[in-house]
Parts: sequence; structure tokens; C-alpha cells
Amino acid sequence: MNTAQMFGHCAEVQEVANGKDLVGTPLIIRLFGRLIRKMVLSGRPYSRNARTHPQYIQASERDFEMEKLRLLAALDSFVDAGPRPLKHPLFGHLSAEECGWSCLKHLDHHLTQFGV
Repeated sequence: MNTAQMFGHCAEVQEVANGKDLVGTPLIIRLFGRLIRKMVLSGRPYSRNARTHPQYIQASERDFEMEKLRLLAALDSFVDAGPRPLKHPLFGHLSAEECGWSCLKHLDHHLTQFGV
């Protein structure tokens, strides 16, 4: 994954947090949703090369500026909506704090990983 693909990945994750549908969840991921939720909400950092949902994979080439703007727009939408609970398609109900923490943790993981 290059930086443009990482921006696309983070934008897609953020768009789901903003209410976009999460489609094509494999059965194995649905079965382990509660365990994944626990890992996402913990204070422990994500491990490198952890598997991701198929919808979040960015295998094709991406335009850096376009994906950066897409991510910034998704973050603006999240902030503009204000703190609120979320019914996540995989993790179930998240409090406003859990939602904010999971978004921050994910974005920080990738921005740090790529030195952006």
C-alpha cells in the first residue's frame, strides 16, 4: 500500500463511520466481530499487516491529491456531525467516545506508519 492507497483506505473506513454501508463482510469476520471490536477499542496499537475488511482494500492505483481530499472531506463530515453514538455494521453500538477513539486510533496508526 502506498500513501495514496492509504488515504483511500482511511477515507473508506471513515465513510463507514459516517454511515456508509459496509458490504461483503465475510462470515469469518462477522463471527469474530466482538473480538475485533475489543482490539479496536483497546489502548494497544494495531499490529502491522493486520487483515482488513475487503471493502477497505485499495489494490488499484490512486490519485494522491484526490484521495487526500476525500479523506479530509470524510473527516470534516464526521466533525460537523458532532459527537454521537454509532451503530457500526460490524461492531454494533459504539458510544460517541468509542466511535471517536476508534477513528483516531485507526487514522493515527496509518499516518504514523507512512510518516504523513
